[in-house]
Amino acid sequence: MAVNYASKYAKEIAKRFTANSFVKPNTSGKLEFTGAKTVRMYQLMTVPENNYKRSGTNRYGDPQDINDVVLEYTMERDKSFAGVVDKGDAKDQTIQNKAGQWLNQQIREQSTPNADKYYFRKVANFGHCAKVTEAPKKNTILEMFADAQVWFDNHLVPTDGRIAYIPASMFKLIVTSDAFFSLEKLGSKALTKGDMGELYGFRTIKVPDSYLPKNCYFLCVHKSATELPYKISETNVHKDPPGISGALVEGRYYFDAFVRGEKADAVYAACASSAVIEDVEIGGSSGAVTLTCASAKLIKYTTDGSDPRFSANATIATSGGSLNIESGTTVRAVGLAYAQWGNNNTDEGKFPGAVVEQMIA
Repeated sequence: MAVNYASKYAKEIAKRFTANSFVKPNTSGKLEFTGAKTVRMYQLMTVPENNYKRSGTNRYGDPQDINDVVLEYTMERDKSFAGVVDKGDAKDQTIQNKAGQWLNQQIREQSTPNADKYYFRKVANFGHCAKVTEAPKKNTILEMFADAQVWFDNHLVPTDGRIAYIPASMFKLIVTSDAFFSLEKLGSKALTKGDMGELYGFRTIKVPDSYLPKNCYFLCVHKSATELPYKISETNVHKDPPGISGALVEGRYYFDAFVRGEKADAVYAACASSAVIEDVEIGGSSGAVTLTCASAKLIKYTTDGSDPRFSANATIATSGGSLNIESGTTVRAVGLAYAQWGNNNTDEGKFPGAVVEQMIA
């Protein structure tokens, strides 16, 4: 008979995942599960402002409905694991205890790191990729963080909730730089407590070098901008299944990482410039528009003003192909480094260019 740990201990397993994750506690978490693999997010839409009229019956302008756009995402990461706990002891309680201990270790050492690494890889591809022409050094890395602060400030990202994920090697450059110790009390705090506190308004979290994707030096996000939904589907402990003397522990879980489209400017990845593909070039004229980006694996564009990285109305284009788009239409386009996000996707250390837009003549 199998004991289903997912049904009995789902909340406890989720707590273990969250406690061991660098990322999960620092995401929005404003999600609603609508199915085994789907989550729902809500986005309020603002309305344009009007010039106030001092006379008449419509002084504030035409009232418009305040709508919230419902976005549904499917978690594409579908993972599983299996392990055997040899009987060794005839007591059922001992078998279940060992299985539970192994499950906890499996989540801590495999499931959680894999989800965190995937988060960093995906999020870095759906925010702003800042081109860094030279790898950070002790005398340049703090200036790079200052650039990230300028980006966040210029895009009105709230000051509370800013987070910087820093690989261990970058952390070393920071704490050994002369400029770091000139920051009031921050240098001594880092050495005595191993805690950098805030750096240029970012709460800093040190992560292993292997967590961030290749060619990404650090990643800054706002807590409200990203999501890492994780859901245990099933975790069963089978007692004495055929061919096994003991317990067979099997588990399956879903997860994924998302950037909230309306908050994409609150994601800043400092990337090697050689790893950032070129921006899409919009050429041609009415009826024969071309989108060119030779190194992109996927070009997406919209004609309704929405962001092609997230819009359900985005269309896929072939680089250099002719598109029948009318004059006066504003085209927004982006070249992506990946053809799709799926279970077999690999990290190539490439990042997308910027979203570009142009009104067609």
